[in-house]
Amino acid sequence: MNTEKLLEGLNDGQREAVKHIKGPALTTATAGAGKTRVVITRTQYMIANGVDPSTILLTTFTNKAANEIKERVIDKIGEKGKLLTVGTYHSICYKILRQYATKLDFNKHFTIIDESDSDKILKEIGKKYSIDPDTLKQAISEYKTQYKTPQQAMQEVDTEKQKDIINGYQEYQDELKRQMVMDFDDLLFNCVKLFELFPDVLAEINSRWQYISCDEVQDSSHLDSRLTYYLSGPNNNIFMVGDDYQAIYGFRGSDMSIMLNLKATYPNLKIYNLGINYRSTDTIVNIGKSIIKNNTQQMDKEVSCGRGVEGMKAVFTTVKSQQDQAKKIVAYIKTMKKKGVPYKEMAVLYRNNFLSRNIEKALMENQIKYKIYGGIPFFNRAEIQDVLSYLKLLVNPYDFQAFKRSVACPKRGIGEKALDTIENYCRDNNLNIRTAIAKDDIGLKPKAKKALKEYVEVIEHLENLSMQLEPHEMIQQVLLCTGYYAWFQEQYKNDNLQEREENLTELVSVAKEYINIDELITQASLYKEELEEEEDAVQLLTMHKSKGLEFKCVFIIDLAEGCMPSFRATSVQDIEEERRLMFVAVTRAKDYLFMMYPQNQQIGGQNKYVQISRFIKEIDSDLLTRF
Repeated sequence: MNTEKLLEGLNDGQREAVKHIKGPALTTATAGAGKTRVVITRTQYMIANGVDPSTILLTTFTNKAANEIKERVIDKIGEKGKLLTVGTYHSICYKILRQYATKLDFNKHFTIIDESDSDKILKEIGKKYSIDPDTLKQAISEYKTQYKTPQQAMQEVDTEKQKDIINGYQEYQDELKRQMVMDFDDLLFNCVKLFELFPDVLAEINSRWQYISCDEVQDSSHLDSRLTYYLSGPNNNIFMVGDDYQAIYGFRGSDMSIMLNLKATYPNLKIYNLGINYRSTDTIVNIGKSIIKNNTQQMDKEVSCGRGVEGMKAVFTTVKSQQDQAKKIVAYIKTMKKKGVPYKEMAVLYRNNFLSRNIEKALMENQIKYKIYGGIPFFNRAEIQDVLSYLKLLVNPYDFQAFKRSVACPKRGIGEKALDTIENYCRDNNLNIRTAIAKDDIGLKPKAKKALKEYVEVIEHLENLSMQLEPHEMIQQVLLCTGYYAWFQEQYKNDNLQEREENLTELVSVAKEYINIDELITQASLYKEELEEEEDAVQLLTMHKSKGLEFKCVFIIDLAEGCMPSFRATSVQDIEEERRLMFVAVTRAKDYLFMMYPQNQQIGGQNKYVQISRFIKEIDSDLLTRF
């Protein structure tokens, strides 16, 4: 392959970054700078220069990005590209742990617990310690993100309440271990733990993957950073891409200072800058620059427009109320539609989900099709979780949450007391669920014992079938031989039955993409639903969910103090993150940008005057048309 041909069409900054193969590198990339193209071209360039593709690991933050990168590499270099490893942090860690989990006293068939099942465990533990489950959940996640075990966290205790939270953390981890399951945070935490406890395992991983590429490094937590440092190996062959202007996940544990201080971790770090925005017009690029320049915590870099199109000024509109704002948005959408902009190329962005209500109402009244991005993801829907619970139990016979869910749909007369008895017996005797149920001394009433015997027979029948059937055929068997489908039709006859039946049909179709049920339930646990681009509908989404997307026309609503920036942003650091969020929202627009300020908002059931957002005041007035 002609390596120079690969570099055709790249600007100077992109070329420099692409040609970096060995040693640590950071490529700062502004919005619309073509960073995905750089990551893909660099991968092609490395392979063309003799790097074995099986030694390359590319990490992304979404499954969609992972699939896109792999497809584009294969398209350019052919079958060799299939040897690449591309995936999210969680999927990569899962892959590693499935191979080495026994070293951490997990069996190799451990499963990933979903959020709803995790919440049930936390609710029980919270009740014991009189702690709100959400508070306990957040605290545990923060400890894991900081890479702190319960024992380490206990050394920093100041109050009795903190002590209870950490005891709850320990009980939660013990329960997950007993069920042979891990939550999402555990995947990263346990992978780092594995590397630290077993240097021989780390050496094997470093031998397997010798060239690491990490996307969205500005969103790294301390746990992410530790993981990627170990993956980079003794030679620190790591290529990082990110934009500190778009660091908006501090509330999730990401820390932008990690990106700002990478030189301390990697002394030989090379820095490249992709500062040319090829997405937006010059006007929109300059609006983003005029806002973001007010932040103090950021890297020095030049940002410019690469399209050579000045574009129309952004439209800034002041209205009296949120209802008037919704009417105005509808009027602007109709105008854009007449200009030839498809609905799917229009997006309404807002700071919080509840702000979409008036917009939805106005769009419905005007029969304008819309889609809210961020509804219940496919694999999180109740009927999908019901069916998958049977398959989870086949893969992991210790998964008590899967047992509790499957034994209750259809209902088999197994009450909470019987479930507690089984759970305690499993815990006390370190047994899997089916083995425990078969024991004579388990202490169950005859009626429950009989129902559970029938249930186990169904599970064993499914297990026998799993040896010879494909995943989609297994789902059909679950629907029929467990009695689920008949129960389902009765259960949901007045609750969107047709839509739910379509979901089950879709699950059968989805399952055809997988070679075994283990792979299916893993992907279901790791899956994050992406926007469907085919549907011609106006997209409604939060500013946070808009990151990584782009639209021809963007409407940003409710630009008032207390909303944007949020009233929760009280420190300088908080305000700077809100400003970065505003930068992200603005730079989603390619050609047209509309911003709205309603002077009155519903607060506590009353209409109250709100001040204009400080971020609007930061924009050069020459870039705005005011209505």
